Amino acid sequence: MSDEVAYEYEEIIQINSAPGVAKIVTEILVESKDVIYQHVYYSWEAIKADPDDNKFFDLAIAGNADYLVTNGGHFNIVKNMPFPRVKIISAEEFLTVITT
Repeated sequence: MSDEVAYEYEEIIQINSAPGVAKIVTEILVESKDVIYQHVYYSWEAIKADPDDNKFFDLAIAGNADYLVTNGGHFNIVKNMPFPRVKIISAEEFLTVITT
């Protein structure tokens, strides 16, 4: 989790839920012992089609994530990048990973 990602989650939850819910959910995520906070030191600016998605890519790289799970088509561009490398998989593929 990074500040930018937390703000994005809060913004989306605000749009799709009752007033006050977004703040509560965001606080739970930020304070949870199961969520790792990662500072992002570098912006790769790898996703030109939707620059707002770069925060997720940058966080995955900074956190040395095994996977970046998304159904977003804008992430296809980074699948073939030789460096930095992060494995982009769909939610369906991730369910297969965690259930096998």
